[in-house]
Amino acid sequence: MAGAKLKKGDILAISDSAQAAMPADNAAFELLTMIPVSNVVTAPSFGYTTNVQRHNYLDTVLTNPEKGFSDGADSQIVYGIDPDGDAGQTQMVAASSPSDTGKYVISITRLDGTVTYAWGLISSAEATGGGGEDFNERTHNFVQAALEVTYTPTP
Repeated sequence: MAGAKLKKGDILAISDSAQAAMPADNAAFELLTMIPVSNVVTAPSFGYTTNVQRHNYLDTVLTNPEKGFSDGADSQIVYGIDPDGDAGQTQMVAASSPSDTGKYVISITRLDGTVTYAWGLISSAEATGGGGEDFNERTHNFVQAALEVTYTPTP
């Protein structure tokens, strides 16, 4: 059995423009222009959470749980600010603008060649404060709007 792998070496990228919908298949993903983001410290979480509603019946000991609505993962992307400018970081700031309501594709390319794609909103662009030995970082929120897809690109 293979052991778990570190994320070291993964590459996070953002689509060069907002996408009207999650791409439908591998061919559509490969047509996207993805811009790598440098100095990534924290990649976003992918997945969803589902609400559980409970109905309390008088004649039972336990409640009756039922699944409710599901919501895409809401997580953060953090990177060290590149003082010389970085195209991916510039795209992240543009995508997070309050006036940009589009949804973007985020990808993570792993060392084994697999790529995970997710589609959603990018919001906030907070530069960190801190002291003299803290790094200059920026944090964005990523809210997933469709289930993520992982595949191995064709050579």
